[in-house]
Amino acid sequence: MAVALLLAGIAQADFKRLHAERATSSSFLESNWNKYQENYHPTYVLDDDASTAWVEGAEGDGVGESLTVPVSALKAAKALRLVITPGYQKSKGLFAANGTPTALELVVRDANDKVTTTKALTVAAKWGSQTFDVPLSGGLASVTLIVKDVKPGTKYRDTCISDVQLFVDSDVPYDKRVEDAKRVAMVAWKKERLAAAKYFGSLPATYPFVASTYDVKDEAPKVLSKRYAKVSESNGEGGWLKGVRDPKFVELDVMADRGLLPPDFDADDQAALKELRALVNDSKGGRWFAVSAKTVPRMPDGLVDLLIPEVMTLVRASDATFFEARKAELELTLKPVPREDIVPRKAALSTLKLLDGTPTTPKRAFAKHLEVIFERSDYEVTSWLLFQWGDDGLLRRVAVWRNEFEIKGGGRMMEEGGDPKDYPPEVRKPIRMAAEVWRFTVADGKVAGIVRKTLFSNIGDAESIEGLQADEGISAMGNVFTPRTKKR
Repeated sequence: MAVALLLAGIAQADFKRLHAERATSSSFLESNWNKYQENYHPTYVLDDDASTAWVEGAEGDGVGESLTVPVSALKAAKALRLVITPGYQKSKGLFAANGTPTALELVVRDANDKVTTTKALTVAAKWGSQTFDVPLSGGLASVTLIVKDVKPGTKYRDTCISDVQLFVDSDVPYDKRVEDAKRVAMVAWKKERLAAAKYFGSLPATYPFVASTYDVKDEAPKVLSKRYAKVSESNGEGGWLKGVRDPKFVELDVMADRGLLPPDFDADDQAALKELRALVNDSKGGRWFAVSAKTVPRMPDGLVDLLIPEVMTLVRASDATFFEARKAELELTLKPVPREDIVPRKAALSTLKLLDGTPTTPKRAFAKHLEVIFERSDYEVTSWLLFQWGDDGLLRRVAVWRNEFEIKGGGRMMEEGGDPKDYPPEVRKPIRMAAEVWRFTVADGKVAGIVRKTLFSNIGDAESIEGLQADEGISAMGNVFTPRTKKR
């Protein structure tokens, strides 16, 4: 009876398409001729093009490998529809030559990464797409497919999925603007990957990095100090409604201003961040410059989570031309900018305040970067940057102070042409502050490796879905980026 009711409910479901700007996977295939990751990246399951595919890159037939699609977080959802195009359906020959999954495990997680639904899916190893309707209970923020069994290929031991489409039935209002924007961002990513392959195929001698691909080793976040001595009254979503502040807790901005950062930040790091904080509070006067470049070097694969695209021109200062500006331009006009791993964004970099050196051989400079990331809420990220270059013009250190806000209301989510008087008031809620240092090592006149050290302070809200967190406070993490020299 219960199963019949569920099936009847799905039959009456109002499914809406969920898009994603990027997918992730436990592995994907790379080879010497495919070293720029343009062909087999997991994001290709999102492009509605069966001639592209995710191809797992593990040894063997790919059992145990997984594909994850992050979607707009919903607090509650009633059903999920998956339309899966299994195998490599670029041609009948490639479909037969490569492996096709015949059993998948579906795992649905909510915004707190809690598993809300699991289901075994039986997939037919045949040409075309297959649809699966799955009842849900709880929230939805990501969908993972784990390969449990495969039909091996006649030639290659690679298992492939060409496309995955996701649809949801939920009482949460559907935001077509956000979903369409994610689709546009994914298509722009695909176009960019093909252009990048062409660029890296004939790499210019002046390219400032030693490699076109970097691997990253992540240090797990560790909590250094907690904001609350005690939390109480669960909100039923893994968070808390009340917290008693620890009187010994020192906020991150105070730590940076007083030079009280942990030992991972050496004396030069602490001095740079302390100077940066002073400039954030008062950057009047001095000489300011606009930056221009005939060509902007492409970001190597693997560094997109580190480098702000707008600072790529400044990795080697001699690649840019500094034009003296009449005044600081810290009130920025944002422009749409594609970025391959996040939702649609607008961003801008301010003029630079030259602190040391000359316009042709800068040593130190200060700037502001602003971006707005468009989701169901909008997120505004302001990054203040202190650049330090070596005598060869290559970056050696960047200190970063970052403030992040969630923005609701105002003209957001409103129809174009609406009367601003009818808009709800804009609400800006601080959600995070962070201090970072990027250290660059140089070899043979190019950037060889990068180390990033980060301190961040998440600022909870008792009224949000996540609520207050027991371990909320200041945490530390790090990343080491090394050039990939071995071809697979």
